[in-house]
Amino acid sequence: MICDELQAAVLCDSEYTNKSNLEERYAEHYRSLSLLDKQRRLRYLVQEGRKPLCQFLDSPVPDRAFARENDSIHLLELGRQSSRKEFKRHPDTARYRSKRVKDARNEAQKEIEEYRKQKDDEFKKFEEKHTSGNKKAEEDAERDVDEQVKAIRKAGDEKGEQVVKDLLRVVTDVRPEVPDRVVAPPNA
Repeated sequence: MICDELQAAVLCDSEYTNKSNLEERYAEHYRSLSLLDKQRRLRYLVQEGRKPLCQFLDSPVPDRAFARENDSIHLLELGRQSSRKEFKRHPDTARYRSKRVKDARNEAQKEIEEYRKQKDDEFKKFEEKHTSGNKKAEEDAERDVDEQVKAIRKAGDEKGEQVVKDLLRVVTDVRPEVPDRVVAPPNA
C-alpha cells in the first residue's frame, strides 16, 4: 500500500515526469556515487558475470553457472510450478476457476442469443415497413392472375371439344408440301 502511494506520488510529481529534470537528477545521482569511497563502491555490469560481485563482497565464486532467473523458459516453468502448487494447496481454486469460465461462457452465449433475437426483430420491423407497399402490388397481381386463369378455364369449357377435334384433324390429316426454299432438282 505504501509502495503504491509512493509510486503514485513519484509518477504524479512533475519533477519526475519532466524529461530534463530526470536527466538532471540522474546526473546528480551519478556524481554523488562517484564521491563515495572506492572501497565501498562497485560499478557492476551483469554481463561481467558474478566474479567481480563476489570479489567485492569477499565471497567465494560459485562453481555452478551464472543464474539466469529471468529468461522466458525459466519464467514459464516457474509459472507452471506455482500453478501446480496452488492447485495442490487449494484444489477448490481450480474448480472455482472452471466454474467462472463456464459461467462466463454461458453468459456470453445468452448475450449472443439476445443480440441475435434483437437483430431478428429489427429485421422483421424493417421488412414490414419496407414491404407494405409491395403487398398491395402482390394482391393486385394475384387478382389479375386469378382472372386470367378463370378466362382460360371458361374458354376451355366452351371451346375445349372443338380445339381437341381440330388438333386431331391436323395431326391425322397429313398433306405433305415442299417448302418454298427447297429447289427441285433439274430434270436429268
